[in-house]
Amino acid sequence: MIVEFEQEGKALKHVWSNCVGAGRANEGLRADWQEQLKVVQKECGFRYLRFHGLLHDDMHVYKEEDGKVVLNFQYADKLFDKLLEIGIRPFVEFGFMPGGLASTEATQFWWKGRIAPPKDYEKWRALITGLVKHWIYRYGEAEVKQWYFEIWNEPDLPVF
Repeated sequence: MIVEFEQEGKALKHVWSNCVGAGRANEGLRADWQEQLKVVQKECGFRYLRFHGLLHDDMHVYKEEDGKVVLNFQYADKLFDKLLEIGIRPFVEFGFMPGGLASTEATQFWWKGRIAPPKDYEKWRALITGLVKHWIYRYGEAEVKQWYFEIWNEPDLPVF
């Protein structure tokens, strides 16, 4: 590679100017985390935030009671409301598998993210469809169309 110091330079497009990663969804419910995120976003100006665990059991999105599926988007809403208020759009990772829907007990990481595929793909479809329809109703189709979606975290890695 040859570096030409005499030529006019070009602006460097930083990956971090568009999207950054931030641990787990449940951490985003903490007030101190949200305040720190607000400062970092103001200083760095990124537009999207990606995190793990949106469907993890600690977010209480999915459970089954008496054979019926119960969906609860309360914590996901609190997190997404705060992101959008700060000026950040979610880069939605549909993971990890809720315990009630996991086909095995296999987990990864200290927080026990379930890495199993769903035991019932129809229930999985209903969960994802219900969640996206909820977001369209809550935030509007024009907003949700600006989000990025990842269906499975790094499926190319053997552990997942």
